Amino acid sequence: MPTPEEMPLEGLIALVRAQAELIAELRATVAVQAREIAELTAKVADLERKASRNSRNSSLSPSSDGAIPGREPPEPPAGGTPGAAGGGGVGKKKRGKQPGADGLTLAWREDPDRVEAHFPTGVCGCGAALAGATPVGIARSHQSHDVEPARSTVTRHDLHQVVCGCGRRHVAVRPEGLSGAPVSYGPELRALALYFLVRQHLPVERTREAIAELCGMAVSTGWLHSLLVLGADAVEEAVDAIEQRIAAEKVVGFDETPLKVGAKGEKRYVLSASTLLFSLFMLGRRDKASFRLFLLGRMLGVVVHDRYALYDAEEFAGFLHQLCVSHYAEIWVMPTARQMCWPVGMTVPARAA
Repeated sequence: MPTPEEMPLEGLIALVRAQAELIAELRATVAVQAREIAELTAKVADLERKASRNSRNSSLSPSSDGAIPGREPPEPPAGGTPGAAGGGGVGKKKRGKQPGADGLTLAWREDPDRVEAHFPTGVCGCGAALAGATPVGIARSHQSHDVEPARSTVTRHDLHQVVCGCGRRHVAVRPEGLSGAPVSYGPELRALALYFLVRQHLPVERTREAIAELCGMAVSTGWLHSLLVLGADAVEEAVDAIEQRIAAEKVVGFDETPLKVGAKGEKRYVLSASTLLFSLFMLGRRDKASFRLFLLGRMLGVVVHDRYALYDAEEFAGFLHQLCVSHYAEIWVMPTARQMCWPVGMTVPARAA
């Protein structure tokens, strides 16, 4: 084969063109292979992700853990293996109801709210339609416990008037709890909204969404805020009774926890007073006014606290002091000049009435 120097110009041009075409084909092949490698890499990553999913790190049910070969089993909780029977360490629990837990069983009701009759449909093996077959009674029954779909209802209250024989007119009294406005929300909806806000601790906006989605009623956030005042007024007598019971107790635990309030995140404090039977909370501040408005000014027994300075204020001198045991335990970890006197307060009241 002649060297490039010995080849005529036409042959050299043809050789270059052939090599250029070969290089182009090789580049195309490399591009296809690179694309296939990327696709295979993505598939492997997806398979590894799916294989690592189990009932503990995803929404898969526990029954699916061993259903697919190669799937990683869930890591056992600290101190035991899930599903292990019997004792032998923390974390070893059987699935389902745990020993000592309250059991709930649906009971058969002899007076169901509704009865639905179901008859066979289709065609018998002889070719006759089952719709024309002779009924011979109920073979078996099943009961399902459910809730009715929530829907809004509107009740119009007509306040009638009458005319006495003497000529005087009398109008019926508006029912208790009914607003004086022409249109208002009823007591059941107000109670449901307060339940979401106070008992379930839902934010106002999420409470509004829940009522709209469950009941089909659009309420405003302003109306929901107003319910908190109405709810506080409704339980005022009960709160007063709880305050009196706590103030009369021999030993009461007090504490204060910071909390951010409002859109600007203002720092406030949740003041708490607790006994074995009662608990009372108030949103206030770490100042004498809040402590006085709370129960501290009326306490006559033993007040267990964390030795915050306001508890030693002279105007709160009607009770005996008891240091919180948790704070007492910290003394042996971080002793300071101020804390060294606390153990004395554990046995000798810091101030008598």
